[in-house]
Amino acid sequence: ASEAAAASFAGHPTLEQRAAALRGCEGGGELACGFLAPSAFDAAVAAAPPHAHCRVVVLTAILGGSDRLMRPLAPIPRAQRGCFFAFVDAAARRGHEQAAGGEAWTLLPLRGALPFGANARRNSRIPKLLPHRLFPSAHFAMWLDGKLQLRISPDEAVRRCLRRPL
Repeated sequence: ASEAAAASFAGHPTLEQRAAALRGCEGGGELACGFLAPSAFDAAVAAAPPHAHCRVVVLTAILGGSDRLMRPLAPIPRAQRGCFFAFVDAAARRGHEQAAGGEAWTLLPLRGALPFGANARRNSRIPKLLPHRLFPSAHFAMWLDGKLQLRISPDEAVRRCLRRPL
């Protein structure tokens, strides 16, 4: 394989290159991408407030009303306000619209049919495993289980996990 092809395989594609690669998933293409079919998750992100400024997005999903949103302990830096997203279904939304963690989190209500029906456990895997699809302009995505509380800023967490600075 050529050096350019090897570099683009796992390199840093532009947003246009990433979108072009996913176009085959819209149907009729050679690429079999059933798991990438548009869903309630895509609609929730499309309806969200602007988030293109988010270098690091923090994601969680509260489905079936099983968990409670926890407010991050560290103060949220101004640049990261609006970068905490919680996917919630109808059962979870009722209990979280006025919840204590609500001011930190942007609730993304899931409306319509979910890919795995009523199986909250399987549906919660979509934003966990496909954040690059839902938030393509983010450089980093951090998944936080609904029952956990973030004790440091997202930038600090990324710095601690990576060997090179941001």
